[in-house]
Amino acid sequence: MKKFIGILVSALLMLIMSFTACSGGGNSAGGGNSTGGGSSNGTEPPKPPANKEVDGEELIQTMMSTPYRSAITNAEYGLTDASKVGADQQAFSKVLYPVPDDSEFANVYVAADYGITKDGEKNERNFNTLVSSLENVEGLKKIVFEEGVYRFTTTLKINGVNDLYLVGNNTEFVFENWCIGYNVTNCENIHFNEISTDYDPSPVVSGTVKSFDEAQKSVTISLYDEFDLSDSRYNGGTISYGSYMEFAEDKNGELHPNYKANLLYNSTGDHVTNITAGKYDAAANELTLTFKTVKSVSAGTPVSVAFTMYEYATYVVEDCQNVYLEGCNIYCSAGMTFMFNSVTNSYLNRTNLMLKPGSKRLMTATADGFHGNDCCGDLFITGSIYENSHDDSINICSFYKKITQNAAKQIVCESSSVHTNFPIEVGDVIEVYDPATFERKGTYTVESVHNALLKYTIGVNKFVKDDFSGCIVGNVTRSPKVKINDCIFRNKRNRGILLQSRNCDISNNAFYNIVHGAISLHSALDIFAEAIVPGDVTVTNNKFFNNNLGYGLEGDVSVFAYGSSGKGFAGSIRNITVTNNFITGNGQSGVSIKSGGNCIVSNNLFYDICRRYSNESLYAAVRIIISENITVNNNCVVMSNATESFAVVKNNDESSVTENGNQIK
Repeated sequence: MKKFIGILVSALLMLIMSFTACSGGGNSAGGGNSTGGGSSNGTEPPKPPANKEVDGEELIQTMMSTPYRSAITNAEYGLTDASKVGADQQAFSKVLYPVPDDSEFANVYVAADYGITKDGEKNERNFNTLVSSLENVEGLKKIVFEEGVYRFTTTLKINGVNDLYLVGNNTEFVFENWCIGYNVTNCENIHFNEISTDYDPSPVVSGTVKSFDEAQKSVTISLYDEFDLSDSRYNGGTISYGSYMEFAEDKNGELHPNYKANLLYNSTGDHVTNITAGKYDAAANELTLTFKTVKSVSAGTPVSVAFTMYEYATYVVEDCQNVYLEGCNIYCSAGMTFMFNSVTNSYLNRTNLMLKPGSKRLMTATADGFHGNDCCGDLFITGSIYENSHDDSINICSFYKKITQNAAKQIVCESSSVHTNFPIEVGDVIEVYDPATFERKGTYTVESVHNALLKYTIGVNKFVKDDFSGCIVGNVTRSPKVKINDCIFRNKRNRGILLQSRNCDISNNAFYNIVHGAISLHSALDIFAEAIVPGDVTVTNNKFFNNNLGYGLEGDVSVFAYGSSGKGFAGSIRNITVTNNFITGNGQSGVSIKSGGNCIVSNNLFYDICRRYSNESLYAAVRIIISENITVNNNCVVMSNATESFAVVKNNDESSVTENGNQIK
């Protein structure tokens, strides 16, 4: 193994941090213009420069210096096409879903004419009244908001309205309560353009550590001046559900969660309670938190504190079709940012979950960025930044139902709760799994359904020969075709993307400083019971920097399934392709596959990986276990200080693996 002199991981990784949100979608309140992409003068955009031929050292230096693509080429270090790796920088300013000309609208409404103004005291009432009046208005409709800040005290409701555009111009909506921001239900063809969102008071605050009391297990925080916890919503400093995170600073002054330090929370999700008490000193503007257990922390350490977790999503969109967001920045959420339930066709472009310019907040969403349940059709997220959220940047899933009995051509199953009770309909394709291992037991088309509360009696297209009692059912039809392209995910605690769907494309993104790992393609029978077993997913042309140092996943791209036995089944997750990616500075293996089948890992470049591997099986570029028909070809690994036990591929249980053309430089 040859050492690349002059390539220093820690130094070069810091270069990427200088690419702030400004270099993506812009930091204005609206996030950009609404006239469409391309050249503004009608001429063709300039042709990109020819790719520069570079040697291995320059290839790695260039890859590490930016989250974006670079016009370079090299045929010796694994990558099929180095010039395609990374996000397209122009995508962050390219409008995909522009507002039509006024001539195309049947009706145009100016918000101020209906009492929705920048100094209005009844904005939410007037907004809801106006939108409600549009329910039976035919044709394309537009509500126009002028530049500036509009304040609302409660949820904005859009119910049963079709063909509606909400259009801003450097417009910001601020919610003065911790509440759902937008509740959109039973709508079709709904557009949000150039409207950004914030909360005041902020459900997240930040400051620096003043002192640490080991005996009391407490930390006292000097809050920044922009935060005042005297508001009753802060409950005198007591956190029911929320989080406490310590941050580290890189050489460019950018802060990210410190995987070595305290990342503690009280959650409604996994029922963890780490923060036991809190007290606010208004005179000193200091917050003291007490914990069950806490590591020592130095004075001056930057910290973020959240007073919500999953309570209030900013956008709740349910039972809708064709939902678009274009050029919308969300600066803070009192829960998840986007909660999409049973939505057909979702399109989000230049819609950034980002820190607000000028604020010292260190967190955006106190839970997930985007959480999609029971969605179908297209789900496209493009040209966007997802940064500093507490939980997953993107989580796309549905939920399993448990079979209670079956006979002949009938299956009876139940949802676990009203919160996970999404319908099964005639024509849906369902799969049955052994809950112990996730072995696929059968695939059926639904011919009839009778539903009573949580119980479903399903007629299927063929005889069910085996006893499926206790098995679980996933609905393949209610899983969207996902495209996540040209996005940046960074500086956050939990995963980047958790994807449980089929026929998906994750390409040309950048992931960095994600404590618990970048991409998880998995299914697990845990307390969340999220479905379905993913498959037919391509992960290509992405960059991964400095992820998974907090022992979250087993690889930057982690493919796995396990059931109640803790074991998996070879071939459960099928047709995953990981190709032409650059992976560096991570904690565990580069790619990990458990319970995979017909998967390909090819033409990737790994540089100085496995910095904190938890066991020898993960000290590899590609780790494989309980899998079949895995192909690992033409990958290149460059390691500065690898030991003899490192390998390109570690096959931990003699899974069927084909290896060709892999190399260690």
